[in-house]
Amino acid sequence: MNSFRLALAQSCSGDQVQDNLDWARLQMGEAAARGAQLLVLPECILCQAKPEGIAPAARSAAEWNQLLGALSKEHKLPAVWGGVPELRDGKVYNSSLCFDKNGASLGIYRKTHLFQLFAGEKQVDETATYAFGDGSPLLLHLGGWSFGLTICYDLRFPELWRRYAGADCILNTAAFTRKTGRAHWDLLLRARAVENQCFVAAAAQCGVHPDTGIATYGHSCVIDPWGDVQAQLEDAPGLLIHDLSRARLDEIRGFVPSLFSRRI
Repeated sequence: MNSFRLALAQSCSGDQVQDNLDWARLQMGEAAARGAQLLVLPECILCQAKPEGIAPAARSAAEWNQLLGALSKEHKLPAVWGGVPELRDGKVYNSSLCFDKNGASLGIYRKTHLFQLFAGEKQVDETATYAFGDGSPLLLHLGGWSFGLTICYDLRFPELWRRYAGADCILNTAAFTRKTGRAHWDLLLRARAVENQCFVAAAAQCGVHPDTGIATYGHSCVIDPWGDVQAQLEDAPGLLIHDLSRARLDEIRGFVPSLFSRRI
């Protein structure tokens, strides 16, 4: 297909799963009504909580698949739930769950790199809450387009992104803090787009979260293979709809064929 209509949801999630799910359901309905072919929801979309609140919210993949897949089936809309607490073999993973328009699972990506920030009163250490994913990439194929999956802190590790070389678009679902986001969000996303000559689409959390008090950066966006920001939200919940262009992708890859030129 020459274009692909992508929807990115930006939320300010709290610790109540049902409230967050109700909000996400509304975004799915709007995205479907506006002709989106894929909805991407941010990391921690169903539970943005203190560490002790994560494990009680965790469910098995089978349980999440039944609940979330039903929404894709209802709206006939593929979706990426960008990071939910998945209980597996007695451990909790930060996992992206993906569904086709019929609600069937397209796979699970488990966050490879777990965030640690030690500065001031607000300290974050995901290793105390989550188990590490094994680094296995997940590539989705939808409407003639291919999408690679990453989550938040993965953005700082280009070696993971390089495993998606040749993908049309790489997704990053995030809950970037306001401090790190102001400094590095656009910079890193643009770099990953240029390096891999693909679109990068990032769905983020925003605002100050009621349970943790942590401020996240927002600024969900779509970046083209030249590194240009094509569409972006600010720091408030909302829905971004953008059409990816195959012609733009081919133009940049033909102009500077760096993927073809690789030697290592």
